[in-house]
Amino acid sequence: MKKLNYVLIAVCSLAIVILGVAFYSDAPIDSALTGKAEEVGKISFNNPEMRQAQNDIERLKETVIAMEGRLNRTEALLRELRSEMADSAQKTANHFGQAGPRLKKVLTTAQMEQSNRQQREQAVARLADYFQAEAIDSAWSPKMAGLIQDRFLNTETLADVRLINSDCRASLCRIEVEVDNPDEMLLFETELPALIGEELPRMTTFSEEQGNGSSRVTVYLARKGYKLP
Repeated sequence: MKKLNYVLIAVCSLAIVILGVAFYSDAPIDSALTGKAEEVGKISFNNPEMRQAQNDIERLKETVIAMEGRLNRTEALLRELRSEMADSAQKTANHFGQAGPRLKKVLTTAQMEQSNRQQREQAVARLADYFQAEAIDSAWSPKMAGLIQDRFLNTETLADVRLINSDCRASLCRIEVEVDNPDEMLLFETELPALIGEELPRMTTFSEEQGNGSSRVTVYLARKGYKLP
């Protein structure tokens, strides 16, 4: 009986070694090891316990072979999964690659808007400096400023446009108004040439949104015979 136990222990140890090699390496089961198991399995025993041991060895061999098959299938599934993950990563990269030009276009548009805004601010600052530095025509300047105010007050179409200030120098006049919405601004810009276009034919307009939703509009106008700086 003790001899049988020793045989079983040896066979099981050999099977465990074979199984470990199959599970933790990509190499197939060594034929020499398998041959050793077969040699042990083919030992002829006369008593029933020995024959039972031989049957147990055969079943153990079948189990090892089955586990090797499952290991191969698992490796195949892993390869398939890696392939799918690589395809998914490529599709994601392609998607963001296609979105790149659109993002670049948006950034370019934002940069253009910022550039235009900076140019307008520079133009306003340049005109304001020029206007402040220009001398006053004592005869023409106050007369023209008063004419602008009178025509605003007597024009019903501009009743909703609030005149903040009107000032004139030797060759330029500046009008500042406040409007509540874009429609009023459009009306003001449309009516202004008809209102004083004969005396001040050249003009440029700048607007700035206020915190309350209204807009402050500043207009520089050149006296007849003069150009805007």
